[in-house]
Amino acid sequence: MVSRIADRLLPSLFATAAQNQTIVRVMDGLEGRRGAMRAGGAALRGAAAVLFWLGAFAAAGLGSLALLSSGAAEPLVLALLVLLAIVGVFFVFGVMSGFIRLAETAIESDLARAVADDTGRGAQIIAADGSVAFSSEGLRQLLNLGPGRVGPLEAVLASEPHAAEVLFRLSRAAERREARSEDLMLQGSPGRRARWLRISVKPLRVAATVPVSRPLTLWQIDDITADRDRETEAAGKLQAALGQYDTMPVGMFAHGADGRIVQINATLAGWLGHGAHGQAGVVRSLSDLFAPDDAALVQSKGRAPATEPLRLDVDMLTAEGRAFPARLSIRGGGKQVAVVVQPRGAEISDPADRRAAEARFSRLFNSAPLGIATVDAEGGIIAANAAFARMFPSQGRRSPRTVQPLLASDADARRAVEIAIERAAAGHPASAPIEFTFGANADTTRRIYVNHLSASADGREAAILYVLDATEQKALEMKFAQ
Repeated sequence: MVSRIADRLLPSLFATAAQNQTIVRVMDGLEGRRGAMRAGGAALRGAAAVLFWLGAFAAAGLGSLALLSSGAAEPLVLALLVLLAIVGVFFVFGVMSGFIRLAETAIESDLARAVADDTGRGAQIIAADGSVAFSSEGLRQLLNLGPGRVGPLEAVLASEPHAAEVLFRLSRAAERREARSEDLMLQGSPGRRARWLRISVKPLRVAATVPVSRPLTLWQIDDITADRDRETEAAGKLQAALGQYDTMPVGMFAHGADGRIVQINATLAGWLGHGAHGQAGVVRSLSDLFAPDDAALVQSKGRAPATEPLRLDVDMLTAEGRAFPARLSIRGGGKQVAVVVQPRGAEISDPADRRAAEARFSRLFNSAPLGIATVDAEGGIIAANAAFARMFPSQGRRSPRTVQPLLASDADARRAVEIAIERAAAGHPASAPIEFTFGANADTTRRIYVNHLSASADGREAAILYVLDATEQKALEMKFAQ
């Protein structure tokens, strides 16, 4: 717009310039005479002002001398002396009470600066407009700055690659009058190693008596290189300890009170076929390591406080779902339960311990009120207690050599037991219980449990059968159903 207006006015101005040249010459002569007259008038006015002030001072001096020479000056002088005495008394009381300070402000300022420089940390006070109100000597030393005025940190750390993001976030916090701190790594230079600085910002609240018209922000810098070195060293030691933990010849894992797996070492994960450290989170809870009943048992043992580890023989689950015979040493009672796992062998080295174990097992096996039998992979009965034979229909005086004849009256139950034995022989965990009904009116019910037999003296034993009498429970269920 301005250029268009100029384009329109310039041609007309150039056209009238020639016509006005004569008039300009005449006016130049008149203007010269007027300038000379104005210069002479200004000189006269300056001289008049000087003469006026000289006359005023002379008149005041003559009046003062006349007043002092006469007797009328004495009351005025006494009144002036009384006024000065009153002002002096108030001044003395003000100094004594602390309302009037002479050099203390300067002393306090120097003391505060000395304390700020001696703390070993950098400090800088920034005004709202971004100007630097104060910089400590510690800031100059931390940032290796030369003599001269220290600018804002944005300018001082402009060459650092990661400083821009950190200072931007801190500046935004300062604008919001919030406290914030961040860590910044300064790149090393030839002959100097990299350093870590912790930069913090917070609003500076000053006393109401301090004459500050703009809000101030305090920036502080600490050298945390030594702390970072200690953290790195501790992390290295922890990593080395975890490496030893993973390579120990025994399996180890830890779980919380809710059954969640917190840690599992590489040895146990390898035994169970989960790879190093449980394949990055595949093993999450006890139900991933044990059958449901065994998981509940291990979790309950971990809740009980114990001065010594509790030992438990159970079968763990591999990644393929097979049973892994293990002996657990459980130390619980806290927020986390530590468990040491060792593979459970079939042999007992001490003959005395072996005989004692066999005697205990024989007593429990023969006196149990439920039927117990060990079978091979084809269902052949290897050992059975007296209660086991009573649980099935009478087959004459001769005991059957396999399980199948005992279940001849229920083809579905027989087939289910055969499948369960095959799964147990293959190392899979216990399956669901199987109900077997027989009798003239089908009023007798047995419940059969088939479990994998992980370790046995006889290599033929592949599974163990537990048979319970469920007739009364079944009758109650029928009664409630009716």
